Amino acid sequence: MSEKTNRFVARATINYPALSQPKSINGSAAKYSGCFIIAKDDVESLNKYQEALEAAYRDGERKLMVGKVMPKLESLRCPLHDGDLDKPGQEAYENSFYLNASSKEHVQVVDRELNPIDPSEIYSGCIVNASITLYAYNTGVSKGIAAALNGIQLVKKGERIGWGPRIGNDFQVLPDEDDEFECPF
Repeated sequence: MSEKTNRFVARATINYPALSQPKSINGSAAKYSGCFIIAKDDVESLNKYQEALEAAYRDGERKLMVGKVMPKLESLRCPLHDGDLDKPGQEAYENSFYLNASSKEHVQVVDRELNPIDPSEIYSGCIVNASITLYAYNTGVSKGIAAALNGIQLVKKGERIGWGPRIGNDFQVLPDEDDEFECPF
């Protein structure tokens, strides 16, 4: 039987990818990152997450210990969140869980055949396999389990996620004109 590890791969829809350039969130250090949306019926990915969570909890015992008492896993901050509860009304998160993962270092992005691709090809809505490592942290103020992003494999390009108006709502197709453009002002 194989030893359980705190590293796993999840099939997910990526949202807010920052893979070409690191981004700072609320003044924190700039990191490469993404939000990974996992369908609630994806039992395989969720089981892998749970195994990695338990392994990170065991591996982080020294960091998490309060005196001689180990806090229960359920009492710690964990990276997986319920989209139906935390992001109501946002269609991309319905019937899904999500987690944010980041890296200080550039992460490798590959295609289905494991060939490197330009990270800018990954947009909100792409279906990816995300390699994620869970680890324990203790800042003195809070403690829990966090997620580090290791790499991404593009599975397929999906429907773009966005809450703003579509460009087709603002503009219309213009006929070809040979005449000089006349400015209305």
